[in-house]
Amino acid sequence: MGTPAVEDLERFFLLDDVDLKLVRGRRGAANRLGFALQLTTVRFLGTFLDDPLAVPDAVLEYLAGQLGIRRPGVVRDYLMREMTRFEHRWEIQATDGWQEFSEVTDELTRWIDRRAWATGEGRKAIFDRAVPWLRQRRVLLPALVPLTRLVGRVVQQSHLRLWETLLELVTAEQAVLLLKLVEVAEGQRISALEWLRREPTGDTATALVKALSRVAEVAGIGLGGVDMSVVPQRRVVDLARVGMTANATALRMRTPYAKRVATLLATIVYLEGKATDDALEMFDVVMTTQLLARAQRESAKDQAKRYTRVSREASKLAAAMEVVLTATEAEQDMPIARMWDLIEDVVPRSELRAAVALIHEVAPPGADPEQEWQTALAARFPVARKFVRLLAETIEFGATADAAAVLIALNGLPDLLDARPSKTVCHLGLLQRLVVR
Repeated sequence: MGTPAVEDLERFFLLDDVDLKLVRGRRGAANRLGFALQLTTVRFLGTFLDDPLAVPDAVLEYLAGQLGIRRPGVVRDYLMREMTRFEHRWEIQATDGWQEFSEVTDELTRWIDRRAWATGEGRKAIFDRAVPWLRQRRVLLPALVPLTRLVGRVVQQSHLRLWETLLELVTAEQAVLLLKLVEVAEGQRISALEWLRREPTGDTATALVKALSRVAEVAGIGLGGVDMSVVPQRRVVDLARVGMTANATALRMRTPYAKRVATLLATIVYLEGKATDDALEMFDVVMTTQLLARAQRESAKDQAKRYTRVSREASKLAAAMEVVLTATEAEQDMPIARMWDLIEDVVPRSELRAAVALIHEVAPPGADPEQEWQTALAARFPVARKFVRLLAETIEFGATADAAAVLIALNGLPDLLDARPSKTVCHLGLLQRLVVR
């Protein structure tokens, strides 16, 4: 027993009025101090010491001071009669309401089982929680070995029950498919599980096709409809975490059958969501970098090329228009011939005709700048063609009422593949906005 902190001394070794009355009922200073030691150490440790005097001097002096005993060493006489120590223990146990460990073993077993089932905590973590549980209920702590064995046995039974429960959720055929995931097929260097666990990389349409193929392969195992709500979600997540990091060979060779199937089931169910999320994130990147951004850059580049020509001719038209405005402000009924004389003093009529023709060519009346961008986007359609059908057929989207139009557009993408590219890419643009939200 180590020296308690000051806070622990004041919490566990301070004798209240009831304690003092009980202690002072003993005859002799040695019995009073010995009784007080047993009364307080069991509260502090949760068990009686085989040698009630095996306490730090600080504890002995703290109790002696409260009892007015000037020579704490007198407590050595407390060991002279062994039966006295046991009689005091029985009295303290009855007075303070301490129970024997055997009286609560069944209740503790149920508590350990519930906690292990709900949390998946290991033996050490549950052991560390079981000790406070016993102390709160004033149960005398047993020896280390019995409590350790009880915790270990119940935790292991909880694990077995988890694995068996998950095993019962799959058919024999599904179990075979799961077990094949950790096998290395002929001609392959890695197992299917290791391939499926790899997160896709890149920002190209080819990389997106690989990501969508991963989604399709995981879904093809056919475990999306397995209802795993019969076990705590936390346990499923823990198993999936193991399946995502464990060596496939270890899973195949050194893992019990039920645990192997349960771990692979949790992993595949997790991967269904993970693979879909990865593919949608990559879809957003591809749409942004390979389609939308490039179309915008090409449209802007084309506009920049036309800017010099347009700005030069527009300045001529502006100069002519300024003459008209100035002249009409000075003389509202100015003859047309006089007006043209003033204009041609600034810009020749032939140059004005050429300027108007160029403006009509570059920016026809009613032209929509957004249409120019969509035209540039449609030119990028070959990129979208690589993944659009796989996207629509692989991932099952849902939508709110407000986004129903986007969902309809998505479902219609395969039918539009042979239609005008601009229409298909426009639908993809709607879908990308949905994914980003």
